[in-house]
Amino acid sequence: MLAQMGPGYRDHMDGNDGAHWWMVGMMILFGAVLIGVIVWAVIATTRAGRGPAAPAAPSMAAAPAGSSARNILDERFARGEIDPAEYEERKRLLG
Repeated sequence: MLAQMGPGYRDHMDGNDGAHWWMVGMMILFGAVLIGVIVWAVIATTRAGRGPAAPAAPSMAAAPAGSSARNILDERFARGEIDPAEYEERKRLLG
């Protein structure tokens, strides 16, 4: 069949011109860019939901100087840090 096409005819499947390597390289580059965009989008959307870090719950050591021990105890009980039995015992000890 090639003899019928003439002396300058080259079949596109022979791969002697190097064009297929260029096409393979472009496919690899396209795939890498596509994966990079997907990774960036996932990271951007997961970080977007995060706000600033929530402040830590204040402990007894971090209480303001003007707070009384009874107020601190009441606040800890209200936040659920201590159970009712512990609350009553500490309240009794404070007088």
